[in-house]
Amino acid sequence: MKIQEKEGYVEKGKHSSVLNFEYIELLLSNDKFLNQLSLKEQEELRKLTIEKYGEKLKHIDIYGIDGIKKSLLLSSIIINKIEPNNKNNQQIKDFIKNYNFIDSKELENISKINVQHEK
Repeated sequence: MKIQEKEGYVEKGKHSSVLNFEYIELLLSNDKFLNQLSLKEQEELRKLTIEKYGEKLKHIDIYGIDGIKKSLLLSSIIINKIEPNNKNNQQIKDFIKNYNFIDSKELENISKINVQHEK
């Protein structure tokens, strides 16, 4: 899906609205979907999620904090699925459990973890 760059704009025939994007990310965050993917596919999905996250940051006025959180949620779930004993495991678990209620400082920390994990 493309990142929506103009508020209220959806390319005809495309499913790229902000809400559709968030719903897809939430669906993909579910174990029923992730368990159907191979390890390589999970890694590719996480990489794509971080790319889309970066694009969303450029259009924060359209996606808002909730849109950003959904991308970080999906990426965090995949990190813990691929590497359950990663060094940031507890921080990621806490974020996954409370992602709707975290403050901006915690969001910044989880963002750094996700982006640095990509490198």
